[in-house]
Amino acid sequence: MTNDRTIDLPFGTGGEDEKTHDHHVAPPKLGTLLNMNVVESGSLSMRDGYTALASPSSESVERVTRFGDTLAAFCANGVFHYEAQTGRWTRDLLRGPRSVDVRSENIVRADAGATVVRSACQSGYTLHCWSDGDDGEVWAWIVREETGATVYGPAALTGLETSGAGDPDANAAAASLQVLAFGSDYFCVLCKQSSGSDLAYLVISMASDTVTIGTAALVGPGRGTASWAHARADHADVYVVADNRLIRLTRSGTVLSENSSVAIPAAITTVRRVWVNTEVGRVFVFGQGTGPTLQSTYATLSASMPGSLTATSVYTLTSTDPSTVHTVTACSRNDSGDMVVAFDGFENTDSNAYLVRWFEVDSDGALVASTGRRIDNACLHGHAFADVADARVFLLTMPCRQDGSQDLSPLWVDEGNLAAVGGPYVSFLRSMAMVSEIRDSSTTTARLVASYHLDVARRQLPVFADTDRILSETYETDSGSGKWLSSSITGEGDGNFTQAVYTARAMRFELGAHLGVTSHAGSLVAGGGVVSQYDGYQHAESMMPPPEWFGDGEDGQGEGAPEIRVRFTWRWRDRHGIIHRSAPSRDMVLTEQERDPGGSPGLFTIGAPNVLIATPPPGFWNTGDVSALYLEAWQSPGAGTSAVPVDDEYVRSGFTDPSTTVWTGTRKRLKWDDIVDAASPWQSIQIRVETFIDYTDEPGLYTNGGVLENDPPPSPAHIVASQDRVWVIDSERRHRAWFSKPLADGLPVEFNGVLTVSVPTEAGELTALGVVGDLVVLFSRTSIHAIEAIDGPGSTGAGGWPPLRRISREVGCVCPASVVTTDVGLFFQSESGMYLLSETGQLTHVGRDIEPTIDAGFVPISATVIPDDHLVIWDTADRVGLVFDYEHGQWSQYSYAETTSLQGAGEFEGRHFIVDETGAPRLQRTDTVDDGNFASLTTQATTGWIKLAGLQGFKRIKRLGLLGVIDSAMPTGIAESVIDGGTVSVQVAYDYKDSDKDTYSLSLAQFRTGSLGPLDPFHWKIPLARQKCVAIKITVLFTPGVNSQEDPITIAYSTFVQWTGLALTVGVKKGMRKIAYANGGSVT
Repeated sequence: MTNDRTIDLPFGTGGEDEKTHDHHVAPPKLGTLLNMNVVESGSLSMRDGYTALASPSSESVERVTRFGDTLAAFCANGVFHYEAQTGRWTRDLLRGPRSVDVRSENIVRADAGATVVRSACQSGYTLHCWSDGDDGEVWAWIVREETGATVYGPAALTGLETSGAGDPDANAAAASLQVLAFGSDYFCVLCKQSSGSDLAYLVISMASDTVTIGTAALVGPGRGTASWAHARADHADVYVVADNRLIRLTRSGTVLSENSSVAIPAAITTVRRVWVNTEVGRVFVFGQGTGPTLQSTYATLSASMPGSLTATSVYTLTSTDPSTVHTVTACSRNDSGDMVVAFDGFENTDSNAYLVRWFEVDSDGALVASTGRRIDNACLHGHAFADVADARVFLLTMPCRQDGSQDLSPLWVDEGNLAAVGGPYVSFLRSMAMVSEIRDSSTTTARLVASYHLDVARRQLPVFADTDRILSETYETDSGSGKWLSSSITGEGDGNFTQAVYTARAMRFELGAHLGVTSHAGSLVAGGGVVSQYDGYQHAESMMPPPEWFGDGEDGQGEGAPEIRVRFTWRWRDRHGIIHRSAPSRDMVLTEQERDPGGSPGLFTIGAPNVLIATPPPGFWNTGDVSALYLEAWQSPGAGTSAVPVDDEYVRSGFTDPSTTVWTGTRKRLKWDDIVDAASPWQSIQIRVETFIDYTDEPGLYTNGGVLENDPPPSPAHIVASQDRVWVIDSERRHRAWFSKPLADGLPVEFNGVLTVSVPTEAGELTALGVVGDLVVLFSRTSIHAIEAIDGPGSTGAGGWPPLRRISREVGCVCPASVVTTDVGLFFQSESGMYLLSETGQLTHVGRDIEPTIDAGFVPISATVIPDDHLVIWDTADRVGLVFDYEHGQWSQYSYAETTSLQGAGEFEGRHFIVDETGAPRLQRTDTVDDGNFASLTTQATTGWIKLAGLQGFKRIKRLGLLGVIDSAMPTGIAESVIDGGTVSVQVAYDYKDSDKDTYSLSLAQFRTGSLGPLDPFHWKIPLARQKCVAIKITVLFTPGVNSQEDPITIAYSTFVQWTGLALTVGVKKGMRKIAYANGGSVT
C-alpha cells in the first residue's frame, strides 16, 4: 500500500542549473531550458520567432547595429542603412574603415637597437629573428601563437650575422635577413655567413612540437654575397635568387641542398621580389628592366628548374610613375592565382615625392590593369596580404616624402646627420602606418581600413634608406583565417639617429573583429581599424592628421617683427552640420615681403592627404559643402611691419591663386577637390597665403586659449561612451585608454594624445571597457579598475580624474563582446564565468548555474539587452545564445535554426535580432508569420532528477499532469489546421538513466479540437506506464508543425504555448529500493 499525494512542480521560477550535479538539481531549477522565456512569473513561454530581412550586401557583413530608428550594416563594401517602408537596404556613398583589430607586440628593445627584424608563422608557432645592432648577431625567439608562451630563446643563431650595425636598413647586408616558413613544421633563416660574405641558411624544425636548431651552412656551392638575396618558400621547398640565378632548395632533415637552378633572364636587370603563387603552382620573380620596366618570370613549383626562363614585360614606367622600381610586393588575389603586384619609388618628375603603384596581374605574370592605382606620399611598409575568400588585397604603407631642402617635422634631423648615416633618407610626414584595401580588380583607389604605429607626439622615427629594401613577409597565422602578422622596426628618440632607440615589433591584423560601436550627436562612432564616424551619409575617420605643406615659408618659431606665423587645418562638415577640424599643421613663418601682396611670393603646396574623406567616389561632392574636405589657414595676430606673433592666438586667414587659373581674389577656405594638381596628384597646385591686416572680425582657431589639438586616436581595441566622453583602448599600448574631450552639442568627438589613463603594469593589458552609472570600467583579463568619470580634464587638459579605483585583482574580462550595461549593472564574461558589476562597484557571480557551458569554450560575438523583457542575450557564432533574465535571476538558452552560423546580433525597436551567415538580419516579431526558422525550433524544459523519497527512496508515481495555456488566436493568413500540426511531447526518464525513458506525445489538434476537446487552459493528465521508481526526470517538448508545402512556419506569439507547472500523483513506500546481495557480491 502507498500513501497517495499530489505534488506541484512549478515552472518559471528557477531557470537552468548546469553546475549542480544532475542527481541533485531540485525544483524549481531545471537541467535544461531551451527557447523559452519567463513572460509571467511562474510560467515558461515559447520565445518569439525570427523573420528574415533582406541581406544588405552580397559581400562580407561585419556588423549590424541600431542607428536611430533604423539599422546600419557595416559591410566589406560600405555601410548600408535599412529602409523599413521598402524593406530594402541602401548603400551610402563613402566606404569607411573595416572592422580590423590591430595588435602590436614588442619583440626586442635594447639601447643598441635591432637593425632588422623578420617573422614567420608555422604550425601554431611564430619565429621572430632580428639582428643585433652592435655586432650583427642574428637572434631567434619562438613563441606559441595561441598563448604567447616562449618555447625557444631568445638566443643567438651560431654561424649567421648581418654586417649592418646602427640604423635600420642602413645598408643592403642588414636588409638581407629573411625568415621563411616551409613544409609543415620548418622555418628557414637566410643571412650572411658569420665568417664570410656568402649566403647561408639555418633550418629550425618544429616537428613533434620539439625545437631542433640545425647547423648554419652555405646555400649551394657558395652563392655570392648575401647582400641582396631574395627568397620565398612553398609547402615543401625554398626558392632563392642569388648570383642572378633562381635556385630551388630541397630539405632533408635540417639540411637544404640545391636541387637545381636557372639563370634570371637578362631582361630583368635587378631582382626585386620572389613570390610563390601556390594557387597555380608557380614561383615568380619580379624585377626592374631597362626603360625602366617592371618585369616578371616564373618557374613551376616542386620541379627541377627548366633550362631557361622567359621574361614578361609587365609595365613600362611613365612620367607620373616612380623613376625606378624600388621595393616590390606581390600576393594572390583569388584561388585562380590572379595577383596584385605593387612597388614604390620616387616620382619621376619630382624627386621629393614618393609613391606606391599597384597593378592587376594574371596567373602568367602579364598585366591586366594599371590605370590609376596609386597611393601618393607613401612607401611600402610590409608585404601585401590577401583575404582570398573575398578576393581582397591589403597593402601596408607608411606616409613619407623626401626631406628635400627643409625639415618636415619639428623632430626631423638635419642633412648632416642624414649624410652621416648613409642617406639620403625618406622622411615620414607623420608617424602612422596604414593598412589599405584594394577591394577588387577594378578598384583604382585604395581604401584606408586601419592605422598603426601612431605617435601623435612624433617621437617615433621609423625610417628606410633610399636603397632597395627587403620587407618583412606578412603571414596568415595558424590561429584562424583572417589573421595576419608582419614585423617592422620603429625608432624613438629626439630626432638624432645616433640617440634613437629602435624597437622590433610584430603587428597582428585580424579582420572582422567585434570592437564596439557607440553614438554621439546623431552619428555612430565605431571601433575598427581606425575610430570612425557614420552620419547616415558617409563613413570616414572621426579625426585626421594635420596638413603637410612644402614651399617658401620657413619651418620654425617666428620671433618678432616683421615675421608672422601661419597654420593650416583640414575641415569637413557632416550631414548634421557639425564641423570637424584636424590638428593644426606645423608653423609656416612668413617674412613681411612674403606676406605682402606686392612682394615676392611665398608659394607653397599641400601634400595629398591619405585619408578616406579625401578620396571620394565620383560624384560624391555633388551635394555641395556636406562632407567636402577643405583647407583652412590661420594667422597669428599682427598688423603691417609691427606684426608680432602671439602664442596660442590665431585667426582665420585666406588664400590667393598666384596663377589666377583656378580662382581670382581671396578665398577663406579651399576645397581639396578644386586645388589638387591633376598633373602631380600627390600635392596641390601652388598657392599662397593672404594674411589679413584687419583680422578683428575673423573667427579664431579652435586651439586659442590653450585648447588641445584634435589628434587622430589610435586604432581601438574597444570603444564605449560614458556620459560626456568616448573611451577607446589603444590597440598598440593596451595598458592605456584614450578618452575624448568633453562632449558638447555642435562639436564632434575630439581626442588628444595627452588625454589618456593607464592601469598599473601588474594589471596587464586592457581587454575591454564598460560603463555603469558614473563609473568607467577598465578590464584586464584578471583585474578590474574604475574611474568615477565626473568632470575630469577639460578641453585644455586642465583638471583630472579621481584616483583609479581597483575593484578586483582576481576577476577580469576575457571578451569585450560580452560587456553590456543594464538597469541592474554591468554584465561581462570573466575566466570563471559571467559576472555583474553594480554602480557601487560590487561584484556578483551571476553565472554559476551555467559554468559548464562557459567552460566548454563559450565565446560570445555580441551581448544584447532587451530592456522590456529584462533579458541579456549573449550570442555565439555557432548559433547558441545564453539568456539571463535579470528580473527573475534565471538562465536559459536559445538555439537558432535555418542558419549555419551567426555574424552578430543586436536590439532594434525593443526586439532581438540576429545576423545569419548571409549577412541578413533576422528580427524577432510578435505579429507576423514568415517561412523562417520556426519549424525547426523546439522548446524544451527538462527537470533534474526528482527524488520524492530521498536520494534512493522508493516510490510509485502514478500520474503526471502538465498545466499550461494555448493561445487560441491565429496569426493572419494561417489556418488552424496548420497550427494544430504541432506536437507536445513529455519524456519521462527513470532511475538516473537518461536513456531509460518513455515518451508521451499528442498533437495540438487533440488539445484544441480533437477527442480530448478544447483545453484552454489545458491540463494533460498522463497515466505513467511505469510507476515504481527511485527518481524520474521529466522533459516537456514542443515541436511546431509545417504547412501543406512543408515549409517551416514561424509562429511569433509569446503565449502560443505556455507551461505553468507540473503535478505528480505519488505514492511513497517505506524503505529503500530493494537490491539483493549474495556473499557480498551483487546479484543482477
